[in-house]
Amino acid sequence: MTKCWTNLARGKPSTQSTGGGGDAARAVDGNADTSLAGGSCSQTIVDPSAQWEVDLEHHYTVYRVKITSSIDGVPLENVNVRIRSSDGTLITFGEQASSPLPPGGVLEFWKPEGVKGRYVSIERSPPVVSKLVLCEVEVYGALEQHFKMDAKRNATSQLLRHTSRSEMECAVFCLWEEICRSFVWNQATNECAVFADMPAVTSPQDSSTGFVSV
Repeated sequence: MTKCWTNLARGKPSTQSTGGGGDAARAVDGNADTSLAGGSCSQTIVDPSAQWEVDLEHHYTVYRVKITSSIDGVPLENVNVRIRSSDGTLITFGEQASSPLPPGGVLEFWKPEGVKGRYVSIERSPPVVSKLVLCEVEVYGALEQHFKMDAKRNATSQLLRHTSRSEMECAVFCLWEEICRSFVWNQATNECAVFADMPAVTSPQDSSTGFVSV
């Protein structure tokens, strides 16, 4: 199976250090319009410590971060991208060269080996003192895998658990993982569990079971 990554940051909770006329959520709305007038760019006030962050809601191995800047004369420069896990571990994913990015330009960082974490933050190194304007931030990666024992499954089954808003979203997570062969989505709790084998029992009440053809 060929992996087809989607933007993990789209629609996820986001925050920024200060409000400057553009809500933090605009940077992950799926609209890469580079005009401030278009209402799709986040914006802080003039701040030497300006920062923006998105919560991916689960731990992922991040391979690529793409940032689209504004065309309205607010250049991106000295930008740092950092990945943080729930336990506070902070790893630098990428650092921009000192030369400013042209207005409306795109800045991309890649890590072939990947960096594990849940939170992706964007900040700047001194001496830059200006607004931090982001028209779109895209994050691409894979759900971090864990091996667990489940009473209803084979002990060798690879099991991932996370929250999904729908049965379809749970199915998509299963499709992302080459080893996944089945999933169970609990409508009552929105918990999604994906497995490397087929279910051995009937799904609990309020749950849906799906399969992947191989």
